[in-house]
Amino acid sequence: MGAAANAHARHQHRSCLQRHVRQPDGHSSTYIILFLGTAAKALIKGIETWKKETMMKKAEKQLESDSKPGGECTDKEL
Repeated sequence: MGAAANAHARHQHRSCLQRHVRQPDGHSSTYIILFLGTAAKALIKGIETWKKETMMKKAEKQLESDSKPGGECTDKEL
């Protein structure tokens, strides 16, 4: 191989390496989008769960207050 051929081979090798270096940049944006989507979905699910638990706790407190001795019906109320 001549000097020109070696230079050409080195140039092709560098451009091949540069492509591999640049490729993850495109994947990075995909990973960021996937991460943000997953995080948003988890946040929404967490908020829904929190709302359900809060409603259940309020219902439990209401049942407890209704079942206390002072909360029972008397003949006068009927």
